Amino acid sequence: MLKIAVVKHPSLLRSSEDNLRNTVEFLINKVGLEPEYIVRRPALITYSLKARLEPRYIVMKILQGKGLLSSDYCSLVVESERYFRSRFIEYYKESVPELPDVYAAARAGKIPPHLQP
Repeated sequence: MLKIAVVKHPSLLRSSEDNLRNTVEFLINKVGLEPEYIVRRPALITYSLKARLEPRYIVMKILQGKGLLSSDYCSLVVESERYFRSRFIEYYKESVPELPDVYAAARAGKIPPHLQP
């Protein structure tokens, strides 16, 4: 399966084995994506785990927990930072006032224990 992903997205060869493993493990074990789904969308593996994947996962879980979001994880990940902030952080900050601070903290690597992915 990895061969298929590399053919679709050759830049994966520039990533370290540990980085790829950690990212794939997160996507499978925390997010719940199937390996086949990831292989069909290898760009998911190229995003930063700490700066993009985990923080957006936390935002998704918070919004889903409050019944405010039905979007799937991948639709949140692929959006530009500007669009993501506008559509998910700014849009929901009145309903979830802590969301901007939680997102900023998560991007800085300071995820509160109760929100750990």
